[in-house]
Amino acid sequence: MKFTFFYRPKPKRFNPKPRFYDPEAEERAERRRKLGLERENEPKRDLRERLHSSWGARLREQQEDRKSKWEIVKWVAILGLIIYFLFFAKIF
Repeated sequence: MKFTFFYRPKPKRFNPKPRFYDPEAEERAERRRKLGLERENEPKRDLRERLHSSWGARLREQQEDRKSKWEIVKWVAILGLIIYFLFFAKIF
């Protein structure tokens, strides 16, 4: 007799049973896959491409926004330096 202080249940087992199997459909799909007529995971690939392109467009927009903000800062700094040297710096 084995005494334990903590109860440790056994993990549940997963044993799926197929509900429907059509060997002819499996063979057709396998032949198409071998011939290259049917691309595997095509809807997932289309979704992946659309997401990638939309994320890429959004990233490009963000980069352009940052770029334009830095352009403004750069031009304001240059203009400020020009004004400083023209009016306040007594070089001559």
